[in-house]
Amino acid sequence: MVLKFSIRLLICYCVFSLLLPVGIVKADVVRELTQLVVGTNQKFARAKRKPKFGVVVADARTGQAVFQHNASQLLIPASVLKVVTSVAALKILGGEHTYPSEIFVDRLPQVGAGKQGTIGNLYFRGYGDPILVDEKLFKIATAVYRNGVKTIENVVIDDTLFVDSPGASGNRPYQAGLSATSINHNSYAVDISPSALGKKAHVFLTGGMDGGDMNVELINEVVTGNGSGNRIILTQSPQSANFKAHVREEGSTAMGDERGGGNGSLEARLPRTIVKVRGQIGINSKLLTYYSSVAYPPAYLGTLLKHYLEVVGVEVRGGVQLGETAREAKLLNVFYSESLAKIIKDLNQFSNNFIAGQIFYSIGQDSLGYFRQDVAVERISGFLDTLGISRDSYAIFDGSGLNRENRITPGALTKVLVAAYSDFSIAPDFVSSLPRFGYSGTLRKRTLVRNRLPANSVEENARREAQVRSMWAKTGTLNGVSSIAGYAVGADDKAYTVVVISNGVSKGHAMQLEDEVFRIVGGVKR
Repeated sequence: MVLKFSIRLLICYCVFSLLLPVGIVKADVVRELTQLVVGTNQKFARAKRKPKFGVVVADARTGQAVFQHNASQLLIPASVLKVVTSVAALKILGGEHTYPSEIFVDRLPQVGAGKQGTIGNLYFRGYGDPILVDEKLFKIATAVYRNGVKTIENVVIDDTLFVDSPGASGNRPYQAGLSATSINHNSYAVDISPSALGKKAHVFLTGGMDGGDMNVELINEVVTGNGSGNRIILTQSPQSANFKAHVREEGSTAMGDERGGGNGSLEARLPRTIVKVRGQIGINSKLLTYYSSVAYPPAYLGTLLKHYLEVVGVEVRGGVQLGETAREAKLLNVFYSESLAKIIKDLNQFSNNFIAGQIFYSIGQDSLGYFRQDVAVERISGFLDTLGISRDSYAIFDGSGLNRENRITPGALTKVLVAAYSDFSIAPDFVSSLPRFGYSGTLRKRTLVRNRLPANSVEENARREAQVRSMWAKTGTLNGVSSIAGYAVGADDKAYTVVVISNGVSKGHAMQLEDEVFRIVGGVKR
């Protein structure tokens, strides 16, 4: 009798709990997510391949799971791995971290009889600034001139601080290589605009790219046609992934002729690269810009720096060389990037693989001051240790998620999101870096509200829009891989973490699953 009464009391308590607003929300969410996962499993069961997917929804403050499916399964994460890179970088380096670029000279410029601002070699030593672009390099060249430098011998690029950094894996911008000395995301631009009907279009490479130091030949076979339609084919030979730089040792430099200790340099002897652009551009078309990865980043940066030095009035008697900064060289100036917090916003809004790779390397500075991939992996693993994430729940090979050997469980990724949300030292920078559904970044074209209500439903439309605005997430896509990880505010006004990773699932089906999970968690009606 007592047992029956206790059971009835327990049932009554559970029913009463479900009548509470928060209880109703959670029960509805769990029921709808369960139905969604069951239906998805049934759909995937008919597929020839064996798709795998994991879903975890948790309280963003406590980490308590609200719903989970395959939370412990190792899956290829694609670009949601950038969540780990971003959070680890903000915690290890700090949001105020900046990347220096140092300018050294053999001797400081002196103004006077016979001096004429001659300083010997000019050295550029890079620390992996992920966002150095033409405009900043032009300012650097201008500052060099205004420091009294009028004539130099050679531009020497010191790329030595990144140890065994990977080269380009292909010609596309997202396949760009990493390097301590980088510019324009290690990609060059090809600008195309129409001319007269039936005539060749105007085609230009990034300024300085077609100079002698880069040894690039541009072949323009683009014709101006009718209308505004375009059909452009861009090829490069040799391709960036197969590029091998040939260098020869320069007999001596201004500081000596031994290579040890930074007293020597190598002159870049780059093989001829042919960039061919063909096809048609409409006469009514606006300026088109295409990008391709750079085959050899140090020479690219050196060529552009030489170009801008000459533009501002500095005479360069020699050429572009590669080597360590001479021990006796004098520091002329240091230029800093924007803060890591701002850089991470660019990273996550546009899922920039190059920026992720550069940040990843910068985490891995060793005791001698060099940056190494193995050190980066170990430091990130150490950070994940502090979050209680076991090392058998992930395998990290890069910072971008481009490497298909990367693995992580949805449960481990959830712990990273919870830790970031709960740590006020990084939460504002990280959460604000994520795209929003229908509004920004990689989610700008993904709206969860397909049909607006009639005009007389102003309040309801505003409420639905506010719900969608309260969802931030990082997306990821590879061939056969789709993923999303971020935050959603539920109908109970609580913040939840949401992780969905699909492997072996078509992009359309995977994105449909991701969107539906966010709709359910956020209480968004179609």
